[in-house]
Amino acid sequence: MAALIAFAFVTISRERVQAGILRADPDAILADATLRPLALRWGAEVFASHCAACHGAGGAGDSTVGAPNLTDADFLYGQGRATEIEQIVRHGIRSRDPRGFSLASMPAYATVRPDLTEPLPPLTPREIEEVTQYVLAFSGHATDPAPASRGGVLFGAKAGCWDCHSEDARGDSAIGAPDLADGSWLYGDGSHDSIRRSIAYGRAGMSPAFKDLLSAAQIRDVSIFVASLAPPPSAAPPHRGK
Repeated sequence: MAALIAFAFVTISRERVQAGILRADPDAILADATLRPLALRWGAEVFASHCAACHGAGGAGDSTVGAPNLTDADFLYGQGRATEIEQIVRHGIRSRDPRGFSLASMPAYATVRPDLTEPLPPLTPREIEEVTQYVLAFSGHATDPAPASRGGVLFGAKAGCWDCHSEDARGDSAIGAPDLADGSWLYGDGSHDSIRRSIAYGRAGMSPAFKDLLSAAQIRDVSIFVASLAPPPSAAPPHRGK
């Protein structure tokens, strides 16, 4: 009987705290000495069960599959705030949820029809190499200035890369278009082959929509936990993409 009473007390206490977490401003919870520790503890449990398989146990990501590093200050979507993360957890990325993110899919320029939604022309192998050299030039790794220069023209004209990545290639975190000039790579290691592969065959990573799998409390908790992994938005450098 004593054990049942203790269990009921713990359950009621957790429900009360969780209700407070749900009522609170998500972006303020990490600064709340009462709500923070429990939200992080419960969020860590959800992360281990549903997120660690792709993002790693510590949230460092996996560039072989395009799972973002959640522990740095470089954000693919938004600025790392809990409210932004909660939107992604709830509705996903390319998850077929109409409220999820789905705009910034990388076209496959080595194919006849690079993009299924936009009438983009394919690029020749030489043109793909030139755009590759242009992107490599941001990190000082271009092997030939002339192809890199021609790649810059293609980036802004025929290929239309600027439409997502911006004219300065710094990306757009409003739609999830990576920053190509910051030395941080969502896929691969920034090598010639990994960049060329992305340009030639495209990228379209997916994050599930958890709205039908997790409760509102679990979604809130794991969003707080993920927000805690990176430096606070106010201390983060102004990245616009990853």
